[in-house]
Amino acid sequence: DRLDLNRDNGIFMGLFLADGNTDEHSGTVVVSQRDEHGTTFVNTWFDRFNIRYKERIDKSDIGTTHSIHAYSTLLQQFLDAFVGRLAHNKKVPDAAFNAPDEFVEGVLIGYFSGDGHVDDKGSITAGSASEKLMDGVGLLLTRLGIFGHRGVTQLKSNNLGTKNIKPSHTIAIRAQWASVFGKRLTLFPSYKNDRLTQTKKCHMNYVEQNDVVFDTIKTIDVIPVCEEFKLYDVTVPSTYNFATASMLVVRDTSETGYIQRRLGKAMEDMKIGFDGLLKNSIGDIVQFAYGEDNFDGCKLSTQKIPKDLS
Repeated sequence: DRLDLNRDNGIFMGLFLADGNTDEHSGTVVVSQRDEHGTTFVNTWFDRFNIRYKERIDKSDIGTTHSIHAYSTLLQQFLDAFVGRLAHNKKVPDAAFNAPDEFVEGVLIGYFSGDGHVDDKGSITAGSASEKLMDGVGLLLTRLGIFGHRGVTQLKSNNLGTKNIKPSHTIAIRAQWASVFGKRLTLFPSYKNDRLTQTKKCHMNYVEQNDVVFDTIKTIDVIPVCEEFKLYDVTVPSTYNFATASMLVVRDTSETGYIQRRLGKAMEDMKIGFDGLLKNSIGDIVQFAYGEDNFDGCKLSTQKIPKDLS
């Protein structure tokens, strides 16, 4: 009746998101795993919860599949509700977005150990038929200070002869962010960890300033209200930060923005005369010196803009 949001449970959820499925008729949970350490981890996880399981090796014309079949209707129903059923319906569980870092790291370790590919240059890529899953993975990476570029690809054919292949939603982690990934997360296949040491120091296509990555705005589309659900901005008193579905962390300015508008409206008729006095439209003196110090607020501080953005 309780699942702790710890590292091991996060790893199992990540492995299931990458290579797991369920059968609601038989109450079976299947996790495919080739790596020896990954297989041992899954078996140990099932043992911890006293779940009966069996390892299977299936050979076919397209290759060999190594999978662990667990028999628990309760676990099958829980996973269907928690992370979704079928590849295109999978998602990062909602509980992960405000879970401890150890659970977040576990989910990412499990997912990229299964579905992630690390090339010889240390770049990490992963893909899924579920757009919602990739959005969730991107948000979890953002929590750890890792930027991943999102994309969509469409295969015309595959080795299974599938008809009506769904688009594959991808995420790519390269350069300095792949280096951060390698330092914080240790994957099961050791060769993936070895390749992560080959990453470049700086990305060629993205400019980074402090903790902000600048991406090109390609289009801005106006969406009629009648076609989409209305969006309400909720301000939480304890924090003014929130994340959008596009993995952008922003600052809520509902209060400060309105204060700025009111101040601007109240002072729109004020001006500084040749005598240096600040007066309103009828000549009443508001201040003997603008701002009490005659300093121009626009010139009190400077902000550096990267050359690539200027």
